[in-house]
Amino acid sequence: MSSSAEHVVLPVEVIGRSDDASSSTVASGQRAAILALAIATPEIHLDAESVVLTSHAVQRYRERVEGVQQRIAVRRLRHLVSTADWQHRPRSWTEIVLHPDVVYGYSPDRPDVCLLVRGTALVTVLSRRFFAQAIPLPRSRRAG
Repeated sequence: MSSSAEHVVLPVEVIGRSDDASSSTVASGQRAAILALAIATPEIHLDAESVVLTSHAVQRYRERVEGVQQRIAVRRLRHLVSTADWQHRPRSWTEIVLHPDVVYGYSPDRPDVCLLVRGTALVTVLSRRFFAQAIPLPRSRRAG
């Protein structure tokens, strides 16, 4: 995974003002992208057997969750994918930028692990431990 996050910037052009509040318009493609992020589809149907485990995701599991052999990591990822609850938005501890084509999976067996699927590919794996190591808390929020 790249160390720099991609940010989507959607410029909004203000066309005019009404009497009460300003109104703005957004191009239809931009509007669709904004709505895809803002309005979640109620239920996600993901066929766990059709999800392809990328080599990147397997490696990130080994680095960020547990340093096991590759075949064990593949087996554990298959289990997590098959038991995960899928959401359009990551949980609050998952400090990442939203992407409209990505779904986030959390298995009750490992609620500290987040699986990111785009289309039918498991693209990466995140964990609470990874965020704790990568993004240290400010002094005001540290215990002690």
